[in-house]
Amino acid sequence: MKSKLLLITSIALTLYLIISTLVYILSADDFVARAPVLGAIYLLFVIIHEGLVLLAVLLQWCGYFLMKKGFVIFATLLLLVAAVELGLLLYPLLFLIPLAILNLFVRKPVAPPTVQ
Repeated sequence: MKSKLLLITSIALTLYLIISTLVYILSADDFVARAPVLGAIYLLFVIIHEGLVLLAVLLQWCGYFLMKKGFVIFATLLLLVAAVELGLLLYPLLFLIPLAILNLFVRKPVAPPTVQ
């Protein structure tokens, strides 16, 4: 049986990726219109942040489906790096840090017994 907490955090992380991508891209237009240099720097940080979160989402789902705790731990580390990387905004810190903490409490799923 797979961990329900891991499923919940995987779904929440996927929703975060979808919603944050839309929010950051829409707010990047405002930055580029006001100050092109700051907009370019902001867009660079957002692309790095979203790339790290995308990789964390993929590893999180691999850990869920393959029942491997190593994927989940690496996804947690990527979430922490992504939260600190874009930590100038409060939005990633409020969402990614609690998800990373929840990932640490996920138990390794028990594999079904094999018949010999």
